[in-house]
Amino acid sequence: MFPAKVPACSGPGDVLAGKYVLLDVIGEGGMGTVFEAAHSALARTVAIKVMHPQLAADREHLRRFHQEAIAAGRFSHVNSVAILDYDRTPSGHPFLVMELVRGPSLLHYAHQHRPLPLDQIVELGEQLLWALDAAHAAGVVHADVKSDNVIVQRGETGPCIKLLDFGLAIVDGAQTERPPVDGALQIAGTPDYMAPEIIAGRVPTFASDLYSVGIVLYDLLTGHRPFTGKPYQEILRAHLALDVPAPSVSHPDRGIPPAFDQVVLCALAKTAGERFSSAGTFAHALRRALVASVAATRPAPRCDATTSRMRPLARGTSNPPRTRSTRSLHRQIAAALRRGIVEDIAGAYLELATNLRDRGCFSTAAMELAEAIDVVSVGAPASDRCLERLRTELRLVRDLASRQVPRADDRCDAG
Repeated sequence: MFPAKVPACSGPGDVLAGKYVLLDVIGEGGMGTVFEAAHSALARTVAIKVMHPQLAADREHLRRFHQEAIAAGRFSHVNSVAILDYDRTPSGHPFLVMELVRGPSLLHYAHQHRPLPLDQIVELGEQLLWALDAAHAAGVVHADVKSDNVIVQRGETGPCIKLLDFGLAIVDGAQTERPPVDGALQIAGTPDYMAPEIIAGRVPTFASDLYSVGIVLYDLLTGHRPFTGKPYQEILRAHLALDVPAPSVSHPDRGIPPAFDQVVLCALAKTAGERFSSAGTFAHALRRALVASVAATRPAPRCDATTSRMRPLARGTSNPPRTRSTRSLHRQIAAALRRGIVEDIAGAYLELATNLRDRGCFSTAAMELAEAIDVVSVGAPASDRCLERLRTELRLVRDLASRQVPRADDRCDAG
């Protein structure tokens, strides 16, 4: 048992590392006090988390605090908080310098705006999954994904999330097995979001993060988590042994489409190997669920082949034309999905594929086109012309991919 928390430092006005001027306390966490601070030389506002002095004397808490800096600093993504510096106060207590993020947690945001429309749930879920996809590609398992560790900001085109708190993260699998969690042990993690394998004492993996995202989505769709409201020992046993009711069954008045049941229940499979193979695959499945739900309620008009947004390949050109970012193109796809118009969906996917093709990212373009064909096929036979254009482009990029010399430094992430 640790003594009561004491201030990590004297407070506003203190200067850390000769350049960070502490302004106001903006939060208190289990590991430290978070300040808004100003970089005296750059006139930049940042957030600084100073570790509670009584915890800094404990080796395990010190390791976790340092691990947060290593894990979050291992990769960069627009939907994950950026770690900018790590140092110690004049009294020797460690502190983290982070990007300053303002806004409610996803938990509070969802409660304020409930019920969230399906397209917004998909947009928020995709942002979280692509942040995790970047983390996983860098060998980082977050190991504590939950709605309280996601901040929702106001973006140019809608809500934009930031994933926080990598204090329990695992880098390159660097953790040994541990005893199963039971009522006598302190829990490292949050029972409501904890994957069965973690409860059983195994090391968290990428699949464990996906299970937690499944819980986040379940909460966004239904307004509650699957086993919430019970003593934590019962919650742990439920994650291990009880089937999760489909979201549409748990909350039938919400009108949750069956496609979302399938996605969420796949993420919440008891066995890690039965979940999605990656965060990116999960994100694509979530998007397809939205498409299926829209297509099931709207007629699909014919595609006018003359309105396709596909551009010809600039053959023999050493410098491909400047194109919009894949992020903006994905927003265009999301808008087309909301409208449910097959020709717009096909055109948006074609523009994304052409963007990737112009950059030499042929395999990624082929993946997007294959998904587009699955999506547009829902509207067949009215979408036959759209399908033919998608298939023609897919044949082209597959041919180009087969002749491409792989390069280790290619960065062709369509997300």
